[in-house]
Parts: sequence; structure tokens; C-alpha cells
Amino acid sequence: MFEKLREKDPEISSLLAQVYILGDEEVKAIQLLHEAIEELPMDYSLLDCQAEFCNKKGRSDIALEIAKRGVVSAPSEFGTWARLAEVYVAQENWELALLTLNSCPMFTYQDKDAPRLPEPSRISLPLAPETLCDEIDDAGAAPDVDMVHPTLRRLAAGNYKGTFHKAYILLTEITKKIGWDQLLKIRSQVFVMEEEYRNERQVAPNSASRNASTTAIRAETPQPNGHGEPQTAPSSSSSQPNGDSEPSAADSHLDPDVSKPSSSITVRSATSTPQPPPDPSQQQYVQFQHKRLCERWLDNLFMVLYEDLRIYTIWRTEASQYKQQQLAYKKNAEEWEILGELAERLHHPDEAVEAWQACLSTRFSPKAMRGVLGAYEKAGDNRSVLGALIRLIAWQWRWYSEVSSILYIAQYSSFEMRLLTWIQFSPDLYHVIRRLIEDDGAVKVRSIIQATSLPQHILDLTHQYAGLCATFRSDGTEG
Repeated sequence: MFEKLREKDPEISSLLAQVYILGDEEVKAIQLLHEAIEELPMDYSLLDCQAEFCNKKGRSDIALEIAKRGVVSAPSEFGTWARLAEVYVAQENWELALLTLNSCPMFTYQDKDAPRLPEPSRISLPLAPETLCDEIDDAGAAPDVDMVHPTLRRLAAGNYKGTFHKAYILLTEITKKIGWDQLLKIRSQVFVMEEEYRNERQVAPNSASRNASTTAIRAETPQPNGHGEPQTAPSSSSSQPNGDSEPSAADSHLDPDVSKPSSSITVRSATSTPQPPPDPSQQQYVQFQHKRLCERWLDNLFMVLYEDLRIYTIWRTEASQYKQQQLAYKKNAEEWEILGELAERLHHPDEAVEAWQACLSTRFSPKAMRGVLGAYEKAGDNRSVLGALIRLIAWQWRWYSEVSSILYIAQYSSFEMRLLTWIQFSPDLYHVIRRLIEDDGAVKVRSIIQATSLPQHILDLTHQYAGLCATFRSDGTEG
């Protein structure tokens, strides 16, 4: 399909190259990218695809120049700046990584359009007989939201989407590699801090020199190396982090070993800060003119990351103390889910799996099961992957099957009914079982499924997914 579209629109080459890479046809992908870039040398989607490939292959030196060209070709695109920041992270150039991240143009997340269905005249959700299973019978129970600790409920990072989610991932990757304290040190080296700004205004309140404040506020042409900053309006959804109150000490009896970041001067706050009277005795900051103003949204990300690290440190310290005292560390299922997501955001996979398994020991949770499924895939434990897959398919079929959809939308039109009956199919779960069949073969996968100690009607649901692989003639279905 992409080959036919490419004849009419050469820009489709980037999508075709990604398909080749996903299909383990990397040689074809590189040849295609080479030919397409010769024809369209400044197409940012082609450059971004090429930079991503080189960076994943460990050639960040090659990816750097390509990513710079991508930024020059599309300076208003978030993806090109984010790719350049990824390359700087791979090269461990933390200063330029932060400056490039600060230059990313941010956009308000727009969720996918979905058909808004009318309110049903009545609701009836009986469980289909083929989905009855004692292990997942409590999955539809209402979560213990009221019992969740307020500090866990207030964690904002889990709600990030779009460009803010990607920027937060980059920030956590830097923190994972160099640590929180070193991140704060580099932050103070590249961005104007509040104390520096106040002292600079006191020393030279009427100075006409070109300092970092006016440099950062003045619109400049974006540079591919991340030094320049495209001026973007701060997100209306971002809150002012400098005004946030210190987290209450009553949240925990422990003292988390996470230092709170000092306040920086953002683009908006620099223009509204009052000028104090001059005081020549204040310390001079030699490097002040070489710094940049931190974008308001990035300053907020630092505060959100600090809160994540603070809660994570409290959790691990408490768990360690309970273990030393041979006491059970108890949380409800909803809290274990939040802690698992927290550990995953901060790149602690072992602790995330520990939290998700603790959640599953309390009650079945599809969110926690998907978490341990990903961990089993990374570990190459195919039997455990199949065990988690069987339970997720049964849960998916239970709540999104044809029977449930038809009963729920009894008063809807035939088109809406056909639309919802396909919700039972999960592409992610199908992708997992397809990879298993490609690795071990369909016969072995079906044998492992059949040997699982679950009711036969539950196993038959997974066999249907395996049958789809045979229908589309996926690799491994013949043996």
C-alpha cells in the first residue's frame, strides 16, 4: 500500500521505511531513506527516521548531524527538537540536552476523536458464560479511590500526554543516568536561577547591556545545536511551580533524601518581577549572560519530577524498614497500581513489577497485569507471558465482547452496534501472541495454552487469537 502511495507522494517514504524496519528489513529501509533524502533533502520526517535509526544503532555521532538538519528543516515541530535532545542524552551532553529540551515547542494534547454515543435507555451488563473465571471475577469491582493516600492521588506525571509526556520521559532518562542532585547542578549552570536574577537586577537595574534575560525573551532564530530558543507561549494548563507550597511533612514520618529544586526564573516571571533598588555590594555573576531563561512548562516538570522522586524514596525506605522488622508492608490495590506506574516512570522496572505483583495478589487488575506482561516479555519468559496474556484476553472479552456491547446498546442503530462489537479485539494482545508464535511456533504455543490450569472456555478465547495469526499466515503458524 505504501509503495503505491509513494509513487504519488514521495513523502510517504518515511512511513514505508518504518514498516521495513519493523519488518526486520533494515537494508531495504536504509536504501529507501538514501534515495528519498536525495530527492527530498530537507524533509523532516525522513531525517527524523534516519536519525532515530542511527541513534538506536549506537551511532549518535552520525545521528547528531542528521537531527540538527531536522531541526533546521522543521523548527516548529516538537519531534525534531525531541529527537535532537535524545541524541544529546545518548552522547551524555547533559547541558545541551536540557537547553534543547527547553527549546521544544509544546502543544496542548488533543485526544483522538471518538464517536459520542447517546445515553442508553437501560443498562444490562451480564457476564458472558465463556468469560467466567474466579481469578478475574473481582476485576470489575470499584477501585478504592477514597482509600488512596492523598499524596499518591496528587501525582501529576501520570496524567501527562502528548508533548509533555515525551518531555517528561526525556527528563527522567537524564535523571536515571546522572542522578537528581547532578541534574539540579546542571540546571543551575544553564538556566537563570531566581537568586542570580535578583542580584543582577540589583547591581544593574538600568543596564542596557545584552544579558541573559533580554536574550532569552527576545525572539531569536532557532539554532540546530539547541542553544537558540523558539519563543512559544507557555501552556495554559501549566501551573506556576514557584508558587507551589512545600509538601507537608505530615505526609510521612520519614525524611526523604531528595533535595527540593531551587526556583528558577521563567520567561513570564522575568517580565513581571519588580526591580529592587541597586545594591553594589551584591555578588557579581560572571556567567549570567551565558544562561537562558527556563520555560515555564519545563520548570513545572522539574517540580513534578521532584514530587515523583520524593514519593518513590518514601515508598522504598518504608518498604525496607518493614522488611527489616519482618512486617508486612500493606497497601490497597489502587495504591499498588499507582506505585507501579511511578516506578516505571522513573525507570525502576524491578520495583514496578514488585508493586504490580502485590496489586495482583490483592485483586485482579488489567493495568497491573499489562505491566507484568511487559516485564515477562523483556525477560524472555514466554510461559509467563502466555499466562498473563490468557487472563488479559479473558478480561478484554468479558467487558468488550459482542454480547455485552449488544445488550448495552440495545437502543442504538445498527451502525453503532457494528462499531462497538469490534472493541473486543485488542491489537496489542494480538501483537504479543503473534511474536510468541514467530519465536516458538504455533504448535508449541497452543500446547502451552492448553496445559494451563484454567477453564477450557477461557483457553478457547486465546485460541481464537492464535487462529487469527493462522488466518493472516504469520510466521511460525505452519509449525
